[in-house]
Amino acid sequence: MNKLEALAKILDPKEILEPKRKGNGALKKLLDKRLDELTVSSPSLDTPEILWGPERYGLDQSKIYQALSEEHKSMYLVRMSELNLALSAFIETSGHNYGAKMILLSETLEEKSTYALFASDEAVHLREFQNFMNFEYSLKTHHHPMLTPLAEVIKDGSKISLVFVIQVLLEGFGMGHYHGLRQTCLHKPLQDSYDQILKDEARHHGTGIILAKEELPTKQDQEQIFEYTRAFVLAMQSAHWLFETFDFVGESLSQSQRKQLWLELNFEKILATRLEKLKDMLQKVDSFNLLDRLEQDGVFKVQVD
Repeated sequence: MNKLEALAKILDPKEILEPKRKGNGALKKLLDKRLDELTVSSPSLDTPEILWGPERYGLDQSKIYQALSEEHKSMYLVRMSELNLALSAFIETSGHNYGAKMILLSETLEEKSTYALFASDEAVHLREFQNFMNFEYSLKTHHHPMLTPLAEVIKDGSKISLVFVIQVLLEGFGMGHYHGLRQTCLHKPLQDSYDQILKDEARHHGTGIILAKEELPTKQDQEQIFEYTRAFVLAMQSAHWLFETFDFVGESLSQSQRKQLWLELNFEKILATRLEKLKDMLQKVDSFNLLDRLEQDGVFKVQVD
């Protein structure tokens, strides 16, 4: 059994995203003290429940949203704020196992040191987000479809596949996503956290591009990169938080209302823009016709439900 196969047997997709937590104890106190020194934010019970307004989602232009009661509008925005933070927390949590796996797969001290610093950054980022999360979250209550392929590639991916999918694709996507959240955030302390996190994410993404260009993936790696990239893009398109949150606040939409909301938010254009950005990122490291295969498979066709 080689090292990659051994790690795949050890890693568990659920544990990658939602590891066990230990309550108060000496280790937690030491960790809290160190993370307090490294974060730009501090835990606060005064964090507002609504961190992004309706303008963030284009809901200010939606007659369907405007027809909600004030109570349901507030519930809607609280839920969306929770979902945004929870997704970020899950992604940063997965980075712990990503960094650990890459340290073990790396062959040089320079690579191992790079990924040791990467994992350290992820621990700090997670705490930054947790400092604003005055709510409980779990995969069951705050799930995003993108988390499934994320955990699977960390569990089973080869070293070069991980670089392509995690550092080039996911980190690149994350930078754009975090930048948008930072720009529209209503809470200055969280904006400050995003500023620091974005600097780190740019470094992770840039390192991934350098490493991806240095090595031509084997046929097996190419197939793995294709399958996980395909799964990631399709999962991103299948996430419909804006629709599902109407269900959450007790205002389920009919099929005609869903179509109306889709048009009001110009969601097809938003998805098309996201897909173009993903294609631009992959173009930087595509030495084996990955984009052509994805295009032929219809992966970048906007999925309108």
